Amino acid sequence: MKKINYVEILNENSLINNFVETCNNTNIKLALFGCGNALVNALGFLKFFNITPYKIIDNDFCKVGEFVNDLEIISYEAFKSIHNEYMVLIVPQDVKAIREIKKQLMEIMSENFIYSFDFIYFDFYNQIQSYLSYRDFFKENFDEILWLFDNLEDDKSKETLIAFLKGRMTQDYKYYESVYCEEQYFDKEIVKLTDNETFIDCGAWDGDTIIDFMNRVNSYDNIYCFEPDSVTFKKLESFVKDNDSSKKIVLFENAVWKKSEILKFNAIGETQSNVCTDQNSIYSTEVKAIALDDCSFDNVTQIKMDIEGSEYEALIGATRTIRDFKPRLTICAYHKYEDLVLIPRFIKQIEPRYKLFLRQHKPYGSELVLYAVVK
Repeated sequence: MKKINYVEILNENSLINNFVETCNNTNIKLALFGCGNALVNALGFLKFFNITPYKIIDNDFCKVGEFVNDLEIISYEAFKSIHNEYMVLIVPQDVKAIREIKKQLMEIMSENFIYSFDFIYFDFYNQIQSYLSYRDFFKENFDEILWLFDNLEDDKSKETLIAFLKGRMTQDYKYYESVYCEEQYFDKEIVKLTDNETFIDCGAWDGDTIIDFMNRVNSYDNIYCFEPDSVTFKKLESFVKDNDSSKKIVLFENAVWKKSEILKFNAIGETQSNVCTDQNSIYSTEVKAIALDDCSFDNVTQIKMDIEGSEYEALIGATRTIRDFKPRLTICAYHKYEDLVLIPRFIKQIEPRYKLFLRQHKPYGSELVLYAVVK
C-alpha cells in the first residue's frame, strides 16, 4: 500500500474553483438541473460565492411552472431552445442521477459547460466553509493525518483515507465512489454481531439504524436511543411502539454531550439538527444534554454516533463507559474537519488496544465512519 503523497494531494485541482472562476469571468448564465432535496444546499452554496442562477430545469412535469426563490422551474424540452445561453450545475448528489442528467445534457451541449461536484457540506450546519480551507487543514494537520494512516488496520481503510482527502480537496465524486461501501455502521469485515448485543444509538433519527441493527441479529439484550429533536423523536417513538414487542428499546429525548447540561439546539426536524453555535439561529431552542457516563448501563457492546459535529464532545462524556465495556465504536468523522484527527487519537488515548478502520458509506463527502474495535 502506498503512503500518503503530500504534494500529490495538495496539488489536486478544485472543481469548485474552476466553476467559480468560470462564473465570475464569463457572461454565460447559470441554470440548475434538479429541484430535489439538495437544491437548498445548492442555493446556499451559490449565495456564498455571490453567484446568481437564472433557471431551474427539472424532468418532473408536475414541478414545471413553479418558482423556487423567484427562479422558474422549466422543462428539459424548454431548456433545449435556450441552452446556448447557459452553463448548468447538476444539483442532485446521487451519482447515478448525475450520470443520467449529464448524459441527457450532452445531447445538446458540450461537457465543458456541465458542472457537477460535491457541494453539499458547504451549506450544512449554518457554517459555510471555504473550499480552500480544507487545504489549510490538510497542511496544518499533516503529521496527525500521517499518524492516522499508520494506525489504520487494513488497506481498505488506508485507501479510504486517501480517497476522502482527495475528494474533499477536489470535490470530485469519483474519489468517494472508488471506496464507497454499503452496510453503514455494520461493515461485515469489521463488525461481528452476536445475539447478546447492547447497542447505543446516538443520533437515532427516526429509527433507521436500529431497523438495520435488528435485521442483522436474531435477538439482542437492549437498545438505547438518543434523539434530541422533538419532531424526529415523535417519529422514533412511533417506530418503537410498532416494533418493540419485547420492550427492550429505551428512548432518551436528549442530546449526547461531554457533560449533562442544557444546550442551545438547532431543531429543524431533519438529519442536520445539531447543537447550536449560532446564537441568532431561527431554529434555536433548548435541549437537555446528557453524558453517557451519567447513564446506568449493565453492558455495552456497540456505540454509534452520528450527531452532526458533537461526536468528539460526546466521546469525552463516554470515557468511562468506553473504558469499562470496550464496545465497538462506529463514529462519524466528517462533520468537522478536525474530527478526522481528533476522534481517532482520543479513542486510542482512552484504550490503546482499539484497532482503527475507516469506511466511506456514501459516494460523496459525508458518511465517513471511523470504526474502533478491541480484538
